[in-house]
Amino acid sequence: MTSSQPPLRGAYLRPLDDPLVPARHSAGARARAAQLQAFVRPLHRVAREALPIEGVAALAIVGPDDWRRLFSYPYGFPFTRSGASGARLAGADGPTVTVVIPADYPPRLVRRFDPILLRAALAGVRPPSTAPRGPSAIEAPTPSGDVRELFDLVVGHEWGHAAAALAGLRLRVHWLDELIATATYLAALREVGASDVIARILAWAAVQEAGGNDSRRDLGAFEYPRGRLRLPQLVWFQGVLTRRAWELVGTPSDPWAFLLSLHEAVASVAPGPGTAHRGDVARALVAVEPSFRPWFEVFAAE
Repeated sequence: MTSSQPPLRGAYLRPLDDPLVPARHSAGARARAAQLQAFVRPLHRVAREALPIEGVAALAIVGPDDWRRLFSYPYGFPFTRSGASGARLAGADGPTVTVVIPADYPPRLVRRFDPILLRAALAGVRPPSTAPRGPSAIEAPTPSGDVRELFDLVVGHEWGHAAAALAGLRLRVHWLDELIATATYLAALREVGASDVIARILAWAAVQEAGGNDSRRDLGAFEYPRGRLRLPQLVWFQGVLTRRAWELVGTPSDPWAFLLSLHEAVASVAPGPGTAHRGDVARALVAVEPSFRPWFEVFAAE
């Protein structure tokens, strides 16, 4: 893949070209890059057939040394970069959203989830079984029952952010963008027939709900990844939003129907921050899916 982008300052990410999902990686991360590329590729293929995606969704698998040179985020959580920085990370030209993925997960990050797993266990909810599964329709993260599996599954959610943004479905309402990303992810998994992966995502969502903290139910407080909510509260929100996303894409005959209807409904909504924009988006959302009206009651004021 040729590009007019300047080289990254202080880091060299090696290319792993692919016509659908190009990737770049730090030294020593080629195998992980190839595995995640194989996971995301079929998802992006079916999403491109269903949604009006324009641009490139890319992956950058970055080791800790390169991460410190390139980003201010703490090492460990996947996230997306768009605009000029996303294109530069991917070595691409034109509209690009790059999913940035750590080459591994540091112990300190894994330990942060120990209280969440303990709280879920005390509520009788445990991670999905580590029993070997049968043949899968997709090269998904290995079932381990370990929180690292959840982190790898989150890579697909971040790809959902990239695909949705490239399809014009980034609405700049934080909780809704999270929901749309997960809905895109689950719709693609359903399209490729990866029911085993969906089952594990939903099982982890149950752990997140049971182990998280639901003391802040105000959707307006939901800011991710940087915001006013602590990790247990964010984890609870993600579990709830995952379950809701599956309700939207898991039962209709066309898993993409909700996303396509929403895309059409928000086409006339003026972009921008602020209460007026959020109100316009909420009205469009309820018009597309009236079940959101009672669903909002889950997030009634404290």
